[in-house]
Order: sequence, then C-alpha cells, then structure tokens
Amino acid sequence: MNNEKLKDFVIYDGVLDDKILDIAPNLNAFDGGYIMFIGLTNATSRLVGTSTPYRRLMGLVRQFEQFGVSIERVVVTAPSANYLQGRQRIATALEKSTAGKGDLGQLDRVLEMVQPALSKLFENKGSACI
Repeated sequence: MNNEKLKDFVIYDGVLDDKILDIAPNLNAFDGGYIMFIGLTNATSRLVGTSTPYRRLMGLVRQFEQFGVSIERVVVTAPSANYLQGRQRIATALEKSTAGKGDLGQLDRVLEMVQPALSKLFENKGSACI
C-alpha cells in the first residue's frame, strides 16, 4: 500500500495499542468522530465509524475473541464532523468494488479501494474536519 496517498487522512496506522488514546481521543459524537479500518488475523477487514475509538476497539476485541479472531492492525482517519456520512460513502464504495460480496479481504487492498472516497471526504479540510 502506498502510504503517501493516505498520509493526509490517517492519524494512526499500527497495532492495537494504548497510544490510540492519545492520538485519537474520545470526542462528543455531535462534534465528530473517526473512521477506522481494522485488519483481522483471519485476513479480513472491518470498517467502523466512531467518536470513541479506543472504547469501540476494546468492545470489538471481546466480540472477535468469541470467534477466535484478533485485531492485527488499526488505521484511524483524522477526525471529521461528517464521519458517519463518510463511513457510509466508504461502505458504498467498498460494496461496489467488491461486487456486493460482503467480504472486504486484506486491509491493504481495502485501503487502496477507499483512497478516492477518503480523498473526497477530506478534500475540504476546513469544512469536513474538526
């Protein structure tokens, strides 16, 4: 994955770590939130929109453990006032890219597919981002 393309949109790309608390602090949901891409150990990915990234990730860890899967990598975008609409646009773009199969596949592939949608979401940083 060409990280140069995503560097303007991503504030964290790494393992699930307490550093996320400092890099992506909780926000009031009315003020905005984050879009997260989660890479799992079973080579699939998940897309999440949340104003409380660390708390949401901890909840997902418990859910995934029930199925013998864990979080391998987390990518968090810069905060956006339009994070829920942005998440929906990205989900729609992914559905079109995967022909509605539902399985997103490897995280790097997903990030490549959503780069145009992320560019559009963050193109007017003054109005879209907090």
